[in-house]
Formats: sequence, C-alpha cells, structure tokens
Amino acid sequence: MKGIVLGFDPINGGLISAEDGKRYTLQLDAWRGLQPPRVGEQVDFEINGDAASEVYPLVNETESTQDDIGKTLTAAGKSLADATSRAAAEASVRLSEPPSNPTAQKLLENGKKVSASLFAVILICFFLPFVTVSCDNRPVFQMSGVEMATGKTVSTPDIFGSQTQSQKIPGDSRAALVFAAAALGIGTSLIKIRKSSLISAGIGAFGLVMLLSLKSEIDKQIINNGASYAGFKADYGVGFWGSILLFISAACLNIWLFFQKRTDRETTP
Repeated sequence: MKGIVLGFDPINGGLISAEDGKRYTLQLDAWRGLQPPRVGEQVDFEINGDAASEVYPLVNETESTQDDIGKTLTAAGKSLADATSRAAAEASVRLSEPPSNPTAQKLLENGKKVSASLFAVILICFFLPFVTVSCDNRPVFQMSGVEMATGKTVSTPDIFGSQTQSQKIPGDSRAALVFAAAALGIGTSLIKIRKSSLISAGIGAFGLVMLLSLKSEIDKQIINNGASYAGFKADYGVGFWGSILLFISAACLNIWLFFQKRTDRETTP
C-alpha cells in the first residue's frame, strides 16, 4: 500500500494517509528509512490492522530535481569536453613564434608540470574520505569521492534503534564530473596548444564550482531530512577540502601561466 506521511514525531509516532482513503498509525519501529519520516513524504507500507508496518520511503520530488540538475550538469561537462577537443585540434597548427627567453620558457614548462601534478593529486583525493554523516556525534556512514560519484550501499542502525539495515545511496553526477574534470586537466596542462593554460584554468574553476554545488546540496539534504532531529550533520574530510584547495591552486597557477606566456610573446624581439 502507498500513502503520504501526515505527521510524525519520534515519541508519539505519526499518521499515514493511504490510497484506500484510510489513515494508519506509524510507529518508529516500523520505519525502514535512513532518515526520520517527513511530513508529505511518500511511502510504501504493509497494513497490520490499523497500523502501518515495513514502511519504506519512496523516490520524492527532491530526488527528481536532483536528476534534472544532474542532466544539466552532464550537458555542461560535455560542452567543456567538446571545447577541449576543439582546442586539442589546434595542436596540428603550432604557433610559429620566435624563440623566447630560455629561462622564462623553462619556468613555463615547469609550471605546466606542476599544474598536471595538482590535477593528479585531486584524483588521489577522490579515494580519501569526502564526507561523514553523523548523528549525535556518532558516525552513521562515510563516503569517499569515488563512492559519491558511483554510489554506495551503507549499513546503518535504525533511527533510535539498534537494528541494522542496508540502503543504496545513488551516485551524484557532480562528483563524477569533478573527477572527469581533474583527469582532463592533466591532459590540458601537458599538451602544447594555444591557450592551453586558459583551458586548464577554466577546468580548475569548473571543478571548484561543482564541488561547492555538491556541498550545498548535501547540506540542504541534511537540513531537510534531519529537520525532525537536530543531531544530524555532515562533516567534510581531507579528500573534499584537499580537492577544493587543489582546484583553486590549479586555476590560479594556470591564469598566471597564461599571462606569463602572453607577456613573453610581447617582449620577444
């Protein structure tokens, strides 16, 4: 049977308005979701007299909105990849410029290697803890960047209970795009094409924006899903903050390299 949660609190329980027009009581020990029930949440349950049992949350409008956002961000990532492909095509038309200052040229080459290294370390950060969700300062589950991109099945105790349950947390397209952007940044940092540093700087800015968007969405979900219990919170780990700092560093470094190249061309006799 399907229905909608009319109200709920952990002590007195709540009510579900079912498709058959009847109302059934909802007790905490019958709830099978990771987060506490929310008013208006769609659920699937079994009937046990006047009570609901085996109550599971269904996909809601928030998750549908996340899917729409994911499709939009995927399209943005595809556009970025297309722009990089067009830039790579310019590799066959190398600039026929006179030799620049050897010292400056060496500095620029080293800078490009550092840029590639920054993006490579971001990929390593994706295998480190990104976010830990806790309740009353007790960890509920932890996810790395790769797990946030691909999804993860977590085993957690029921809310206010000791029974263990498993639930699949779907991957987020933003995390996948960030991982792909870091891999792309390694290539654009090393290839010798026109404005490669500017493209790498754009990739760094794109990764930073996607990570901040991902954090904003997680924080919003914690507020929404944990609204009936103040103990829920998300702590961001070394993988997440390391990626943030590395994307900022890569963007700033490549902007500096771009202007250094232009200055070097202008001062070359």
